[in-house]
Amino acid sequence: MYDAFVKREQADRALFERNAYITGLLANTNLDDGKQTKSRMLESVDIDYQNVLRSIYNINIGDEVEFDQDPFFKAMKIPGVEPESDTTVPDRTTDNPDIDIDQVE
Repeated sequence: MYDAFVKREQADRALFERNAYITGLLANTNLDDGKQTKSRMLESVDIDYQNVLRSIYNINIGDEVEFDQDPFFKAMKIPGVEPESDTTVPDRTTDNPDIDIDQVE
């Protein structure tokens, strides 16, 4: 219940911010230059507002990430995902005299 309340508060604040930007842009007569500057800025305010709402409500934007193929995520331990079996860690506890891990050349 609290999670829904917080999301609603964030959405309301985003709406107030959007309205403040629109009010400021509409009141600014310097943007009436005949190059569609004001309309482009108003469109970008709307796009930003929609992106903020998507981020608040966790709506995916863009492509899905394939965790097993992405090298950044491949190196991480992701909860609920089993590591691949072909990656092994060498056993350094053996007493093999032919291997000296501290040798300096």
